[in-house]
Amino acid sequence: MPDASVSASRQDTMAGCAVRFFWMLIGNIALFFLTISIAQKEPYTLTWRDAAFFAVVLALIAARFVDIWYLDGKTSNDEPATRGDWRRYTFRLLAACAGVWLLAHALAAFGWFR
Repeated sequence: MPDASVSASRQDTMAGCAVRFFWMLIGNIALFFLTISIAQKEPYTLTWRDAAFFAVVLALIAARFVDIWYLDGKTSNDEPATRGDWRRYTFRLLAACAGVWLLAHALAAFGWFR
């Protein structure tokens, strides 16, 4: 019989799993395919692909925010995530995505994916 003193985490709910699955996997896969798509088109032109890329980045930041603040998010060490974890995630994601986005446009300029 399960121990009644142990309460289920909000992260164990369907919503908690979906949010965690999005920011850990689905969003990053979407960014990968959008990056390839940007690299295959005309260089240095802003299109719906660029808007979608940054929309996914913002959605990842929002999903991690919701995961930590409302769904008892955890770190990779299975410890409760903090605001500092969210700030580090946000900073690293923005820096990495800005670099990847610029690289995709540079690759498009050289025509390596066309």
